[in-house]
Amino acid sequence: MTTLIRATALALAALPATAPLALAQTAPAPTVSGPESAGRVTVTGTGSVTAKPDIARITLGVTEERPSADAALGAVGAGLDAALAVLREAGLAPSDIRTTQIELGPVVEYGEDGPLPPTRFRAASSVEVTLRDLDRIGEVLDAATEAGGNTLGGIVFDLSDRSAALDEARRAAVADAAARAALYTDAAGVALGPLVAISEGAASAPPIPMMAEARMMDASAPVPVAPGEIEVTAEVTLVYGF
Repeated sequence: MTTLIRATALALAALPATAPLALAQTAPAPTVSGPESAGRVTVTGTGSVTAKPDIARITLGVTEERPSADAALGAVGAGLDAALAVLREAGLAPSDIRTTQIELGPVVEYGEDGPLPPTRFRAASSVEVTLRDLDRIGEVLDAATEAGGNTLGGIVFDLSDRSAALDEARRAAVADAAARAALYTDAAGVALGPLVAISEGAASAPPIPMMAEARMMDASAPVPVAPGEIEVTAEVTLVYGF
């Protein structure tokens, strides 16, 4: 028994000096708990600016009734061509004209026993035109009416380029959100930390509709037009630490 104990002791003594280090390296590392995550404040800001419209989109049309379908279409075509000629003389480019509607159908009349055979046909056609000289809208509309246009689908004022106004509204939204974050943290008695996230919200610049659909009538004076202003809005959400 004494011999076995001595042999075991000698074997342990013969282990290299690096063995304890190797054993230590294979042991699992201890888990150290750090401080809790920093606080967050999330705020949403809005910004808005107003801009004067620089274009007007007008839906202009012609509606006619004739004894035959061909005659109705011919009358509509002649009236619309005459109206568009006036608009081109006012500086309208071909790219600013877009056809929006072409319709043709019988005028339905009813008798005691139901629908009667058609004796007249109604044709209608309309185009959307973009005018860039807002000071001449009333003059142009009156001239188009005299030339053959007899229906007006409406006038919508808009911006040809919204990017500058939208950027200004976005900057205002960021400033609004930053001010809210500073207010809330100050009221809570904590220091406002760094900005950690930005999220863009909705942005809009809705055009201004001026007129509903109406039958164009002769007038002794140009139609008065007031474009007004377009409100451009933006929204942004900021996340700060504290």
